[in-house]
This record gives sequence, C-alpha cells and structure tokens, in this order.
Amino acid sequence: MKQLNWLFITLLTMLFGVSCEQEEEFACRLVSMEVERVSATDVSLSAVIDATDYGRIESVGFAIAVAGTDNYEIYLADRGRVISLEIDDLRPSTTYDYYLLVLAAGDSWSFKPQSFRTLDNGETPNPGPDPGPEPEPEPEPEP
Repeated sequence: MKQLNWLFITLLTMLFGVSCEQEEEFACRLVSMEVERVSATDVSLSAVIDATDYGRIESVGFAIAVAGTDNYEIYLADRGRVISLEIDDLRPSTTYDYYLLVLAAGDSWSFKPQSFRTLDNGETPNPGPDPGPEPEPEPEPEP
C-alpha cells in the first residue's frame, strides 16, 4: 500500500511539474492610445500597452489611412510598454483613421481604430488651457 501511495504521489508530481513548465499564453491589452500633437502635415501618436511578456513582442506599429479607405500604411515603432511615433508627409485638412498593431508570440493584435484630422495649411493648433498665475513665493523667515 505504501508503494502505491508513493507511486501516486510521484505521478502527480510529474504531472504538475510538466504543466508548470508549459509556456504561459501571451496576452496584450491596450491601456491608452492618443494623438499627442497634430499639424497640417504630421502627427505624433502614442500608445501604452500591457503585455504578459514584453520580451515576446516581435514588432509594434501604427496603421494609418485616409478615413473611409482601406489603404492602410504600417509604420513600425520601437518595442516596449510605451509606443510613440511621429508620422509626416500627411495631407492638410484630411481625416485619418489609425490603430495600433502588435505582433508577438506568433500572433497579432489590432486595436479599435481612432481618428484625427490634420490642420489646414497655416492653421496653428489650439493652445492648451492657461495654467493660471504662479503662486506667491513664501516670505523669507525673519532672523
């Protein structure tokens, strides 16, 4: 009976050992994606991803096309958690669709497309909100 229990424990240990050695399934999710800056002819795009293993990411980039067309061009970016890319030679006053692509672990992920519009020639981007007045400096302590 002791040998049977020992055999059973050994068999379970081997089964669990094999399952623990199996490679974890790769997963990737988009945390955020935004247009950081846009002008008449260029745009800066950024995205943040959350991946189970960044070392398994083979390539990342943005796909971009004139809105309403399927003629996407892919622009590769540096791999990592934060992905940033500047794209130039765009047409003024044009709406573009873009999305993030991730190729990893022999599979690919594409995320929900978003849009931006380039500015007219000569148009300047709207400045951010006024930061307001600076606070008064602390008075010098008296000796």
